[in-house]
Amino acid sequence: MGVAVGLILPGGLASAQEPGGWHDLAIAGVDAYNRGDFEAAAERFRLALELAQAPQQDEQDVERLVNSILNLAITYDALGRHEEGEELYLEAIRLQEAIHGPADPAFAVTLSRLAGLYSDRGEWGKAEPLLRRALSVREDAAGPNHPYTALAIEELGDLMLVQERYREAVVQYERAAVIRTEVFGAGHRSLAHLLTSSGIAYRALNRSGEAESVLSQALAIWRDGVPAPPVELLRTLDEIVSLYAGTERYGEAVAYEAYVVRIRSVQMGENISAFAAELDLYADLLRWSGAAAEADVQSARAAELRARGR
Repeated sequence: MGVAVGLILPGGLASAQEPGGWHDLAIAGVDAYNRGDFEAAAERFRLALELAQAPQQDEQDVERLVNSILNLAITYDALGRHEEGEELYLEAIRLQEAIHGPADPAFAVTLSRLAGLYSDRGEWGKAEPLLRRALSVREDAAGPNHPYTALAIEELGDLMLVQERYREAVVQYERAAVIRTEVFGAGHRSLAHLLTSSGIAYRALNRSGEAESVLSQALAIWRDGVPAPPVELLRTLDEIVSLYAGTERYGEAVAYEAYVVRIRSVQMGENISAFAAELDLYADLLRWSGAAAEADVQSARAAELRARGR
């Protein structure tokens, strides 16, 4: 999740526009976060929060305080400082509800962020009520068929997926997919990740035909237009390989695994053990498909990599 700062220039506090004031600290924090320097980002956001905690003179000042709290919470979460992040999220929720009431869309975003923190810690019982509340807020604010509502539905489906509640996850994913298809069209990129998640759930339910359909749609979307983020493309391809291997369609699995190997040869260039494991899988699939000679080539390639990495 990205940093939440709105870069508000609050009236009544001159320090917001002075060198080293809130605005400069917020910008510096965002820059550090986007570089992956979370320690530096946390320090900038902590200093920004100290400035924002001065007596608030108007609504912009309060918004600046909320943004500062959220940015620090997000950064603490990235650093693994989850308990501190949790405290800050709860404080932001209290302020947002007091300022705008429980129907504000920004309030729903913060609920989802805190739910994400709980989900990452395996505290699903805490996460689900927050996601259901966020969904309710978004439905009331934007309507049941709005893309923002679809996002909340997908988040609820993701929580069910990680708990292996596959049937419930499918219901959520199918609903979200209908909304996005109606709003954006069947080939929109916002559908690809969702369709891959659906494929994971269908495969777990042994609904192989439906899994193949949605995964093929997801791959077609990723292949169309702007190149897909490698992590997303690989997530879809890995699921397709697993689907075909699990149904003993090894020839088709080999074709997609070859695509995976090409991508990971670049992505994992310096991670020798991980790439060697990928080559082992490729070799197994080749062997099961009857291509024993090529399987031996890939096995030897994996062994050479491991020897080189010692």
